[in-house]
Amino acid sequence: MENESRHGRTVRMRGDTHLHPPAIALFGDRVIDRFAAELVNSEKAPSTVACYRRHLKKLMLYMASEDTPCTDGKQHRQSVPILTKEVLTGFKLFLIGSGAKESTVNAVITSVNSLTSFIGRPDLKLHPLKVQKKTYTENALTAEEFKRLVDTAAASGNMRLYAVLFTLACTGIRVSELRCVTVGAVASGELGIFNKGQQRTVLIPPGLRDLLVRYIGAAKIRSGELFLTRNGKEIDRSNLFRELKKLAVAAGVPKEKVYPHNFRHFFATNYYRQNRGDIAGLAGVLGHSSVNTTRIYVNETRDEAVTKIIRACAETLGATRISPPQETPRNTRKTPPIQIYKAKKPPRIHAYLQHN
Repeated sequence: MENESRHGRTVRMRGDTHLHPPAIALFGDRVIDRFAAELVNSEKAPSTVACYRRHLKKLMLYMASEDTPCTDGKQHRQSVPILTKEVLTGFKLFLIGSGAKESTVNAVITSVNSLTSFIGRPDLKLHPLKVQKKTYTENALTAEEFKRLVDTAAASGNMRLYAVLFTLACTGIRVSELRCVTVGAVASGELGIFNKGQQRTVLIPPGLRDLLVRYIGAAKIRSGELFLTRNGKEIDRSNLFRELKKLAVAAGVPKEKVYPHNFRHFFATNYYRQNRGDIAGLAGVLGHSSVNTTRIYVNETRDEAVTKIIRACAETLGATRISPPQETPRNTRKTPPIQIYKAKKPPRIHAYLQHN
């Protein structure tokens, strides 16, 4: 449908996609590189850019394994794959069928949708999965489990891991923000953190500051970052993840509870309980622009949710005696007697037959 504008030009009305068919959505390494460069220009965090790349590489592997359309109709080194709604929908179903978590599937969909907007094809966007938010937190780390972890790290002589655990649990910073823990920051007693386009200040508790000062002296660190690998590189999530899994086994703590980001939840829970539910202050410390994001960190644990349900049902369950029915063994089961109807007065037809 077309319409004449006030300037005499023919304009396209809403819904007239048949007038200008969408361009072919080419996809490949070059497109991913251009998209990543745009993310860097938008000041996205390096970890975010790497995550988007990883998701799109997964899409490329899927398209290579499937019979997806290409520029010349065949798949070989010179051909360029083409994104279509059918391909992306199949990719979404593949992710669901692979057993990935709903949050993981939605994270990949977010990356794919950002790419489709970048190439000018928002019509290819996928709908995220609808996930009902849980009112409780699973795999919450307890204070007793944290103590076992740090005691095991100290007993093994891994002082760097020992200091990292206390730093994460006492400040709530992200693993990517460990680079901000420097000799100068420890001396000043506060961390200046710039991440995700935001600048915030995190205070170092006196007890943690004393611990880090002793660590600096023992490790003979004169300047710069405190937590580096043996090769002098920044400690990242993957390195720390492997160390934590080994530590969990040695400390006898369930491995599903011991991962880098869970110490951020551990700090948030302790802060929220000790400060009478100051969620606004916690949002500032964690660097959240919305308290709705912070609420995820202060959900009650699963055990606490179960306890509340037990309390709510205690009166109901105590009002009557509940006992399972006793099942009669088949070989001793008795057939109930047949109930024979006995009328108080014989029907009229019976009286007629008696007299005749």
